[in-house]
Amino acid sequence: MIYPSLPALWRHGRDLRRWRRELGHRQRQVVAGGRGVELVEYEVSVPLPLKGMRLLLLSDLHWTEKTGLDAEIVRLADQVDPDWVICGGDLVSYSCFLKSAAALLKKLPARCGKLCVPGNWDRKRWKWFSREKWRQMLADAGFLFLCNQAHEAADGLRFWGTDDLRLGNPYFEPAAERPAFQVVIAHNPDTVIELEKHLDGIDLILCGHTHGGQVRVPGLGPLYTSSIYWRKFDYGRFRNERTGTQLLVTSGLGSSSINIRLGCPREMVLIRFR
Repeated sequence: MIYPSLPALWRHGRDLRRWRRELGHRQRQVVAGGRGVELVEYEVSVPLPLKGMRLLLLSDLHWTEKTGLDAEIVRLADQVDPDWVICGGDLVSYSCFLKSAAALLKKLPARCGKLCVPGNWDRKRWKWFSREKWRQMLADAGFLFLCNQAHEAADGLRFWGTDDLRLGNPYFEPAAERPAFQVVIAHNPDTVIELEKHLDGIDLILCGHTHGGQVRVPGLGPLYTSSIYWRKFDYGRFRNERTGTQLLVTSGLGSSSINIRLGCPREMVLIRFR
């Protein structure tokens, strides 16, 4: 598939215009940093019982044992002391690193739980590892694997994890009763267009996949984002004008085909419920 897709931009023009960027890469709030990783923070308004909760989002690790980032990732996670840890997909690029990636995930602290969804690179790994083996590997690391599935948490918080858009078949199934606050985890931000008819019941969507472009040119932005909508959902905080649904897109922690980052640091995302 060639990116961007002019037919997709034309066909979904009205839906795309409803998404307004509120914070971009230049406005991101960096609250901590270390050796090669930044901790970026967002605040999200939630119902009273959920106030004070902390979510830590990691995406696109594309893990290899040569990154040298494991200690820094764990240190920042310990500093945040999150209630929930969310892995947004693309755990590894090569299957030989699955064991060490799982060992890293196991070290991450979480008061309430850890959740993970598949990315397009994870989907490729299923040629050698079945979905159930993948689920068990994550379970051994303390993670619940969600692929078009829900997880009902306390105080009316509901998570829904989708399948990957490019290599899977993502869909959303509403709850029987509207939860107090609903979070959708979708690896690819292009998925939000597929969710358009359900946005009234979704409060927050968490995504990765774009890597923020990996290379961002001052005054221009990313040259490539692996999205059929080009730079529409490259990075940052967005809000849907029709429903008020919020979308957060992280630049992630790794790199895939080209191991280079320029003007687009690796990051972990802290989401504070206020």
